[in-house]
Amino acid sequence: LRKIGEQYNRSPAQVALNWLIQKENVIPIPGAKNADQVKHNAGALGWQMQAEDIEGLDRISRPWLK
Repeated sequence: LRKIGEQYNRSPAQVALNWLIQKENVIPIPGAKNADQVKHNAGALGWQMQAEDIEGLDRISRPWLK
C-alpha cells in the first residue's frame, strides 16, 4: 500500500479505500473520529489506480478471501 501510495501521492489508507471503492459489490465504510480523519478519507475519492496496481492488490489479498 505504501509503495502504491507513493506513486499517487496518497497514504496507504487512501490507497486501500480507493481499491475497495473500485471493487464491485463492496461498500467500504471508513471510520473517522474527527474532521481531519474525514478529510483524509476523502482523499481516497476522485482518482483511480492503474489496472496493474489493482490487480497486484487483488493478488496479494487472495489468501485472506477464504
